[in-house]
Amino acid sequence: MKRAITSVVFVISFVSLLVLGLVSRVQAGDCSNASIKGTYGFSCEGTVVGVGPIAVIGVFTADGNGNGSEVETISFNGDISQGVPFTVTYTVNADCTGSFVSTGFGSVFHNDFVIDDNKKEIRLTPTESGFVAVCLYRKQ
Repeated sequence: MKRAITSVVFVISFVSLLVLGLVSRVQAGDCSNASIKGTYGFSCEGTVVGVGPIAVIGVFTADGNGNGSEVETISFNGDISQGVPFTVTYTVNADCTGSFVSTGFGSVFHNDFVIDDNKKEIRLTPTESGFVAVCLYRKQ
């Protein structure tokens, strides 16, 4: 009898863990433009190949419909620019990856990202040739 109870408890525990694992995978893949909404603080560090280091901090505000804005402080090879405005468009895929286009500072910048930490964090990297950087956005 004790062995049968132990087996039943084991099977119930295993099935519960399996179901919880599947639920978390479904929730993790449940992303859309609406997954990015509100205000995020962010920082980036990297290099522009052949030019020098780049570091950025700022605030990103998203509307949940694929549009947003940023205000940045940029250190580009030691030259500092403060209060630099950018307009942003973004597209979020169901698997929580996406693309992000920033326009400002006289240029257009293309990026790829992944949404992480239960939709509280965005990890982004430029897709422009010559840019080597990583950015971390945290929901405020």
